[in-house]
Amino acid sequence: MNAEKYSQRIFLKADELQRMGHALLVDEVLDAHYGIGYRSLSLRQHIAIDLRTDCAQLSESIKRLIHTTQTDQKSHVAYIQSLIKNLLSYCRGLEYDKAPDIDYVRLVKRETLTFRRMYRTWVRQLAK
Repeated sequence: MNAEKYSQRIFLKADELQRMGHALLVDEVLDAHYGIGYRSLSLRQHIAIDLRTDCAQLSESIKRLIHTTQTDQKSHVAYIQSLIKNLLSYCRGLEYDKAPDIDYVRLVKRETLTFRRMYRTWVRQLAK
């Protein structure tokens, strides 16, 4: 596959993960605040916020990785790998916390695993 097309697919998958993370955040955090005055956030809601933040950073990091030089690529690759690892940890935490929308959490986890596979292949192509 053409490297440019593969880069586009990686970016689209990262964008999809960002939208999914945002939807999970809306479901977990924003819906909990309607109808209730002041309320502190639960652990599940903090995890959802962190998941959304990392999804957004993932998309931005992919953009930066595409436009970096060879010497800067290693640090960006390591950072993106840590973001992927964090996303999987957040999904696992929401699964263990018995989130009410567990099917959606599992969907985000499956998409993250798919993204990780695609990303590893893409990074190997960049290294050549």
